[in-house]
Amino acid sequence: MKFFENGNTQVIALGGLGEVGKNMYVFVHNDEIIIIDSGVMFPKDELLGIDYVIPDYTFLKENESKIKGLFITHGHEDHIGGIPFLLQQVNIPAIYAPNQAAELIKRKIEERYYINELPIIATLSKAIQEQQEQINKLQSKIPSNIHNRIIGAKAMGKISLLAVI
Repeated sequence: MKFFENGNTQVIALGGLGEVGKNMYVFVHNDEIIIIDSGVMFPKDELLGIDYVIPDYTFLKENESKIKGLFITHGHEDHIGGIPFLLQQVNIPAIYAPNQAAELIKRKIEERYYINELPIIATLSKAIQEQQEQINKLQSKIPSNIHNRIIGAKAMGKISLLAVI
């Protein structure tokens, strides 16, 4: 997504606002959609016989060709529990998740669909590693007296992340 080009960006909550669970947010910019999380909500007592409450996927079905990917923040059920239901109804080109969440998603889909190979799940660790390599290259260009002060500040807990743009 090119957020700095002309166009409006919409944020749509398909669940997770004013309720515990069912977290799912959609970002729409120009003709591109990214989805953040796909969770379930566990039913209250008045919904006897219902195992899960899931978001309404109608908007995503109607705009399926615009979807670029599903990004998972973490592996709790209220953020990943709806993925098998989403995949039944909507074509998702890629799922991006932290390592632990990716393993939970793989197991969840294997249990539901009895398949062993899931090429759609990518972990963020490689992207993070590449970013760290870029930061290391940039840090090597910083004069040593400034670099040592930055490292000292990190060690004292004054800064938690160094990003050079």
